[in-house]
Amino acid sequence: MSRSKWQCPGTRWWPRVVIGFAAVVGLAVSASARPAGVDGWEATRWGMGQDAALRILGDAARDLDPPLAFGGGPARLFVGEATLGGVTLPAYLQMHPETGGLRQVLMELRPPRVTPRALADLGRYLTDRYGDPDDACDAPRAAGAPRTVDWTWRFPTTTIHLVYLDFNTPSIAYEDPNVDRDPLTPYVETRRNNPRFLPRRVLVRLHATSDADLAPRRSCAARDVPMPGVP
Repeated sequence: MSRSKWQCPGTRWWPRVVIGFAAVVGLAVSASARPAGVDGWEATRWGMGQDAALRILGDAARDLDPPLAFGGGPARLFVGEATLGGVTLPAYLQMHPETGGLRQVLMELRPPRVTPRALADLGRYLTDRYGDPDDACDAPRAAGAPRTVDWTWRFPTTTIHLVYLDFNTPSIAYEDPNVDRDPLTPYVETRRNNPRFLPRRVLVRLHATSDADLAPRRSCAARDVPMPGVP
């Protein structure tokens, strides 16, 4: 099988637009049946080698040469059009840095594709397929603070995360409230960061449940908050 190589290319509308997401997902949770287990992503299995994963995925997968550096291990395979609930995401297959076996599948949306519709569709798809998440974390809750939301499903073999990250907040993007502002200075010059360049992501991660190093570094009560919990 020949392998193609792929090189990775180098208006504040969000805070109040995710209205109705919790209700939509709540209906999906109540109506869905939780499967007994999840063996891996698609037909791949945790710990399998790169060549074996490539044979299973066929023409949908490409070698990443050089591999991309992500936390958890280098991404050596890439699937450009993984589809979850009608949302198309790039999928990166990360290998364990020591064993070389498949460790994690990371799917990621970046602006401008991080939209309320995409987030709602992903949440609906995951709850329809996997049932009620074991954890639903939203931290911190302080107004204006960066937002991190994480839904987690744990099965005997596989753990799945739906993660929303939003650092586009007034506390980061705009002037420091602890510094006296010169009224003669144009407001645009007091802005500390351009909101267009602050990270906003939706991630779907799958990894072996036994791999505790890939679990979130915080704990929360099951169903603590609705997803995504953005005010």
